[in-house]
Amino acid sequence: MAAGRIIRSFASPTNEPAGLTFDGRCLFNSDYTNDRIYQIDPETGRVIRFSPAYAFEPNGLTFDGRCLWLVDYTNDLICQVDPETWQIIRSFAAPAANPYDMAF
Repeated sequence: MAAGRIIRSFASPTNEPAGLTFDGRCLFNSDYTNDRIYQIDPETGRVIRFSPAYAFEPNGLTFDGRCLWLVDYTNDLICQVDPETWQIIRSFAAPAANPYDMAF
């Protein structure tokens, strides 16, 4: 953003977008309803690829510089996800029920 102006916008690839994060080159968007993660080109809004999130009702999504972190709302889990393979590296119990979001 420059001077508070919107520079670019595009529609989400899902009807119920939840988490949104940026890894320095791509956007990642979690899909709460369909349990997916989308990788999006921030210049065009084009979906580069998508995958099952391997989590139920994924909400919060963030990037730590190496991995994606995803909130599994249904199972009260926080999951570390490999952004190349989309596989969950590890998961652990959230500090409270029904986690919704997180950030680094």
